Amino acid sequence: DIDEPHKISISCEVSLYLSISSCKVDAKLFDERATYGYSSIASISVPFLTDICSHFMEEYKTKLSLLTYQTPEAYEKVAKKEVDAAFVSSAQNVKNVTCTSIFRQDYFVARVCTSPEPVKQISTSQLNPAKELFQNWNDEYMLWHTSKFGNDNYLLQVDSCYTLKEFLSNPDYWTILPKGNLDELKKMIPLQVYELEDAPPARICYLLTNTY
Repeated sequence: DIDEPHKISISCEVSLYLSISSCKVDAKLFDERATYGYSSIASISVPFLTDICSHFMEEYKTKLSLLTYQTPEAYEKVAKKEVDAAFVSSAQNVKNVTCTSIFRQDYFVARVCTSPEPVKQISTSQLNPAKELFQNWNDEYMLWHTSKFGNDNYLLQVDSCYTLKEFLSNPDYWTILPKGNLDELKKMIPLQVYELEDAPPARICYLLTNTY
């Protein structure tokens, strides 16, 4: 089952914390002797879940297992009850899995900059795809990206912000990334941030739990 996406007023971190807290799976009910298994795609785990899990373990005095799986694997693990819950960025109809939207993030353009100014406006028509460091955030994003820049016209494709940081030293290069990942990258390098005038649909984080 897939709950329709909805906007929420609380922060991404609070939303994730409440989602983890609500996953009292089977008879464990936060038994201090039990280990609770959670899965997350890397782009959600790094900016949000690591700190949240630390607070969660301290409050509930229980053990957590936080594993990284791609979206298809995450659905499979939840369906088979091999993990208690998972966080992904794509909604799918999978038997025995309930999919609930918990927060959404806007995308921004970023370039390295020694003296960043406040967030500026930019259009995709002002961006040269031959200078793009590309990340495929999800299927919905990919459809938007293809409509704006065509197929495979980017300079380089990467799959993590840590890899991205190594290539983003040239101020002519640019990238598009969600707010949470942008904030992580800004901790490592100075960035000029741009708000897209013709932005892609917001990226939604979904909570997966076993229906039964």
